[in-house]
Parts: sequence; structure tokens; C-alpha cells
Amino acid sequence: MITATLHQLKIPLKRAFSHVLATRQHAEAIVLVVSADGATGAGECVPRPYVTGETFDSVWETLRRLRLRELCARIDSSSPGALARTVEALPLPGLAARCVVELALLDLHCARGGWRLGELAHALDLPAALVSDAPQPETISVPLDMGSEPGDLAHLVGSRLGHVKVKVGADLAADVRRVAACRELFGSTVTMSVDANMAWTVEETLRAADALHRFDIAWFEEPLQPRLRERYAEVRARAGIAVMLDEAACSSAQTRRAIAAGACDLINIRLSKQGGYLPALRIAELAQRAGLRFQHGTQVGQVGVLNAAGRHFTSSVRGIVACEGGPGLANLSDYPTRTRIELDWNVGHLVGLAGPGIGASLDPAKLRAYSTRSMELSA
Repeated sequence: MITATLHQLKIPLKRAFSHVLATRQHAEAIVLVVSADGATGAGECVPRPYVTGETFDSVWETLRRLRLRELCARIDSSSPGALARTVEALPLPGLAARCVVELALLDLHCARGGWRLGELAHALDLPAALVSDAPQPETISVPLDMGSEPGDLAHLVGSRLGHVKVKVGADLAADVRRVAACRELFGSTVTMSVDANMAWTVEETLRAADALHRFDIAWFEEPLQPRLRERYAEVRARAGIAVMLDEAACSSAQTRRAIAAGACDLINIRLSKQGGYLPALRIAELAQRAGLRFQHGTQVGQVGVLNAAGRHFTSSVRGIVACEGGPGLANLSDYPTRTRIELDWNVGHLVGLAGPGIGASLDPAKLRAYSTRSMELSA
């Protein structure tokens, strides 16, 4: 018998997080808990209309109509490979909506089979150069949001921090000041990028590239307004900068088009916007075959399951230039998982992933405490 419960969670952040598009004071996510034959799986997504076009309401409505029993009947969980192939083939709608369902089903069936989620990466037909047999060293990335000053990161000097992403886009003079302060603070010990969250025109991007050139910026993340995306190749050529795509490279189809157009040097892979763990692996495959680099990113609002699933991604895939995910969880005022999933600065990656599946089971009491709405799904 299959049972499923859907929750929309809202958890206060210790400190508001700001970029040019939004200021967030709460982590907000949709989670799905699926149970069958004594095992339980959990999935999570963070819908953003300016990323995948999905909202919390649209994802909720999509999941409300989900026919779980029919989906589960299509899954072959006789081996990790069979599980990965059959879940990958499920006709799941959307990207964020697909992610929460995919993760819940993978978590459930991995728990029943005694497999860790990361084992599925080795069961797909991915290039040998992409998949690692052992956890890879991670370049830890932290963001400097628009409500923070570089001095707020001073405690990370000399730590395992490897990359700083500075949120920019509102005022170029302020952007230059903050980037300069970060470079002075960390010297050459970390790489730095800037993320304009789709704020700039072509000419504004060119001016920013010129103003920031002396600070050795590794890449510019999604600088152009959505209506100007077809001009990324031009910007790369004229500005002489490396471009990372995020919002413009969600689906495999979008990513293929961007690669074909010469629009980018890097892809920001975030599980919720790619459609889940397996689609994220496919995006990494597209990037690797095209000779592009990629990072593992997260979204403000993740509450734990996505972070844990991301850890399986980063520990199974080679070539990741930067890994986000730990510091965001530290900003939660509380956590809804049974164990705290957090960044261990001593070992340089997320911890709290013991056991089969994703390794981030949800606490029913916390789900009740932080749910703004819940419903049982008809299987």
C-alpha cells in the first residue's frame, strides 16, 4: 500500500538573504513524503517563477493530481540501474514538481533496496570521466548577499573556503566596492564570481566586466536580462569574460540550445530547477561532453532533503568547480530533518548522510510545526 503526504514548509531564517530580485526572510519549500511496505522516502523542491516558471501554487496543484500508484507500477527496483532507468523515464511534469516526486521515489526505493542515492550515478551510462568511484574534494562556495558586507565573511579567512559568490546588479559602484573588499580580505586564496541575477543589459554587463576586471573574476553568473539571452555569445566575445548560466539552463533542451549557441562557459546545476537528481546528472553529462565546467548550486529556501541529495551528486561527479549548500542550512532557525545536515568545515563537505537512500528523513513533528498547508495525496 502506498501513502503520500504533501507539505509546504516555511521556516524563519536567522538572517534575511537578498539579491537583486528578492529578499527572503524565510526558507520555504514543498516536501513530499511517500511510504510503502514499511519504508519511507522524502523529496523536496523550491519553486521559483523566474527560474522554471513554476510557483508554489502551480506545483501544489500538479502534485495534487499525481497518480502515485500508476507511477510506482512503472518502476523496476530490482537493481540500482533498473531503478535509475525506470524513474528517469517516468512522465513527470514540470521541473521543480518533477524534482520533489523523483527524489521521494528514489529515496523510497533506495531505502527498500539498501542503496545510497549516489550509487545510481554509477548505474547510468555516463562517461567514465564524469563519474567518480570515491568522494571528490569539494571547493566550498559561500555567497555574499546584498544585505551583507565582506567583513561578515572574515571568520572564514584561513578556512576550507574555496570560492566566494558576490551578489551584484543594483549599483555598479557598490558592486565594485564590495568585490574589492572581498579580494582584499581573501587575497588570492579563493576564486570569486559575481551573480547579477539577470539584472543587466548588454552594455551594463560590458561596463561591469571592465570595472571588475582587475579583481580576477572567475565567471559572471547569469548577467543578462531574460529578453537578451540570445546575446550571451556576443557578450562573451566582447567582454572577454566567462559566463555561467543558471536560470537560462534549467531543462536539458535549454542547456543544449545554450551550448549550441556558444552562450556559456559554465552551468550552475541546481537539483530543484533541473528536475531532480537524475536530470542533474544528465545536465552534467551535457556540460562535460561539450567541454564546459559546472558548479553544484543551491537555492535559498532549501530545508535539508535537497542539500543531502546534492551531497550525493557532488560526491559522485568529477569536475565540479564549486559546491554550494552548507552555509544556507546554517541560516535556518530550525531544521525539519531528524538529524542536522550541515557543512563540516573540518572535512569540507556536508555531513549527516548515513544509511540508504538520501539520508535526510523528515521529522513528523517538525513537519506539523512548520507546514503552512498539508494534504494526503490519493495514491
